[in-house]
Amino acid sequence: MSKSIDSIDDNKKVRKSRADLRTALTQGKGKLFVDPREKEEGYTYRWVNIGEGNEQRKENLGYEPVLRSGGNSVRRFIGTSREAVLMRIESDRYEEIQEIKQEECDELDVSLTGAGSNSGLIGGKHQQD
Repeated sequence: MSKSIDSIDDNKKVRKSRADLRTALTQGKGKLFVDPREKEEGYTYRWVNIGEGNEQRKENLGYEPVLRSGGNSVRRFIGTSREAVLMRIESDRYEEIQEIKQEECDELDVSLTGAGSNSGLIGGKHQQD
C-alpha cells in the first residue's frame, strides 16, 4: 500500500515541528539551558541533579538555588525520573574552586608520573626522545 504525497508531506511537517521543539528546548546542545537574559552578571550557573546530597555539597561550596518570583527553586526534569535544580555561585568563588581543583589534579599528576601536567606529557603519555 502506498502513501499519498499529502500524507508523506504531513508526516515530514510533524517530524520537523518536533525537531524544532527539541532544538528550542535544548538550544540544539542536548543540554539543559539557562536563558542568558535571566542570568545575573557576576554569577556562574549550574544544573545540579537532585538527590544523593548533591545540592547540599554545592551549598557547602557557596552555591545557592535560583528562585522564581514565587520563592520556588527553578527545576527541570532530566530523563523520565530524575530532576535537576538550577544553582548559582559568585563567579569569583567559582574561579577559586576551579583553581583548587586544578592544583589537586596537578599534584596527582606529579605523584603518579613524577611530572606536572605541562612537563613533557602529550596525550597522557611521556614524550619519547
